Amino acid sequence: LVIWDSLAIAEWAAEQVAPGVLWPEDPALRAQARSAVCEMHSGFAAVRRDLSMNIHRRLRSEPDWPEDTRRALARIDELWTGLRERHAHLGPFLFGRRSIADAFFTPVATRLRTYAVAVSPTATAY
Repeated sequence: LVIWDSLAIAEWAAEQVAPGVLWPEDPALRAQARSAVCEMHSGFAAVRRDLSMNIHRRLRSEPDWPEDTRRALARIDELWTGLRERHAHLGPFLFGRRSIADAFFTPVATRLRTYAVAVSPTATAY
């Protein structure tokens, strides 16, 4: 079996374990988590373009990003902040418990750290 797309791999992995392990068990939360993952999977092209992956590099100040990159970074901040505020009572991750959504956003979190991107306190804590 060869599965070559990250979202397809995540869905396959979720089917191999008990329900509620990799996706939230609650159907509404699961749908929201899938929406967040799909947005990450198919979007944020400007972030991918301008914030290359480099987990060792650390800038001292945030660069002056192009407008489309600033909009994408603001959307990530908005998304993380909203999800954390709504689901904080369930645990410390985007949907309370660790999920595929957190796995998909981990590379973004490292990019924000690498490039000294300022985000809200809630997003920073996440």
